[in-house]
Amino acid sequence: MYLNESVVVDAHRRAVVLPKVCSWHLADFSTKKDGSAPLPADCLRVISSYLRGAARTSLFRMLGDGNNPSVRFRSFNFRCRSFGKLNDSYPTKILDGTGETNVVKNEAKQN
Repeated sequence: MYLNESVVVDAHRRAVVLPKVCSWHLADFSTKKDGSAPLPADCLRVISSYLRGAARTSLFRMLGDGNNPSVRFRSFNFRCRSFGKLNDSYPTKILDGTGETNVVKNEAKQN
C-alpha cells in the first residue's frame, strides 16, 4: 500500500518519483555481485512487482523497452505526524501486548 501511494510513474515524461527511503536502501535492491554501485533502475525492477494498476503497467513497459526511465527521490520530512483516519475497508494490524498480531477489518459507520 505504501508504494502504491508514494511512487509516481509518469509514462509521458518517462520519469519515476520514489520515496526517499528507497534511496537510503538502494544497495538492498541491487542484484549486482561485482560490488559496483547500485542503480535506481535496480530499485525500479524490484518495486514494480509491488505496484498495482496503471503505475505497474507503465513501469513494466518502460523497463522492458531497454531505455530506463529517469528516477528522482522525494525529500523526506522528519517531522512527527499525527495519524489520520484509515480507509474503512483497509484491514488494521493491532499488536495486543503479547506479541501476537490481530487483523481487524474497519467497519464503515452507519449514520
